[in-house]
Amino acid sequence: LTTTSTRTSSRTVSTSTSTRSTEEALPAPPGLPMSQLEGEQHTSTTTASVDVEILEKPGMIPTAQWIDLGMNTATTSSENDSTGVSSEDDSTGLLVAVVVLPLLTACLCASLGICCYRAKLRQLRGAEAEPQVPNPLAMLPPLAWSVKPLIFSWNSRMTAEWPRGKVQKLSVNETAFELSGRQFQYRPGQVRHFTWEDGTVQTVQSIQKNVVWWSTEHPHPAWQRFRWVCTPKCQVENHHDMELTDSEGDGYRCTSCSHFRSAGKHWTCPQHQVHVCPACAELPPEMPTLGLAATYLVDVFPLLARRVTKAENPNFYDIGPNLAHGSAGIGYNRTCPRDGRPHCSIVDALEDACSGKVT
Repeated sequence: LTTTSTRTSSRTVSTSTSTRSTEEALPAPPGLPMSQLEGEQHTSTTTASVDVEILEKPGMIPTAQWIDLGMNTATTSSENDSTGVSSEDDSTGLLVAVVVLPLLTACLCASLGICCYRAKLRQLRGAEAEPQVPNPLAMLPPLAWSVKPLIFSWNSRMTAEWPRGKVQKLSVNETAFELSGRQFQYRPGQVRHFTWEDGTVQTVQSIQKNVVWWSTEHPHPAWQRFRWVCTPKCQVENHHDMELTDSEGDGYRCTSCSHFRSAGKHWTCPQHQVHVCPACAELPPEMPTLGLAATYLVDVFPLLARRVTKAENPNFYDIGPNLAHGSAGIGYNRTCPRDGRPHCSIVDALEDACSGKVT
């Protein structure tokens, strides 16, 4: 505070800028003109440091000191007001969190439980009143891709490839197999085996994919090992034999290994679009072109032709009706190994020692 030598005193008062008007917070002090106070109030709201001129009178509190005290009082009151509001807000939030929210959650859970209970009652009453309708999807046959084909089974058709390249169709079951109208029984034992017409014993050596390999006791090395190729079965709806096809086009997807294969010969079921590639199931051997053994033509056939034709040097026209065709033919009433039908050619009717694959 700085005092001049005149009757009026000039004092410097430092106050903080406030957005609240001094006129609202303080009453007019006694002994101070209203016009001068209004000037001081206006100045105190617009600047942080002002010069106030007051008249000192006995018993009067200096205006600067009074303004300072009033501002402090107002600030304290404002702080108390804000603190009270904050305390009330905290109490309200705590009440909502502790009381209201658990009540709302309990009401919601109870409502959901009642709805579920009523729905279950309606379902049970409807099931008792209405007959059960079968699901049409459950009656559909399984998808072809979900059922793997049966690659090998003892109850199936097989193709036997005998030594010297001869190929014949077999009908096989668990206890026996049928070949050209003749039935051969398996002999009892741990390993499946049977006895051939010439007395040799033939035993299962191994089973690889759809192929059964047999070993024999034949003295000739070429007759000591041969194979049967099993026809795979499609298992969609019921077990039925697959067939061979020579597909053309973009290829196919193997049902057994799920690999995409290029077009070619393979096993298939056209009805259910099931395919098996040669890598999963071997193809049966091709029916070879058979011929007669040289020993048969030189030593056996000339004597047979002279006997049936009663001619010393018969020709083809003499031999045909007596050996090649008709009821007197060698292959008459024998099952053809190629198509399984009655009657076959001479090379198919002869024993394996007299006919074989043309070399």
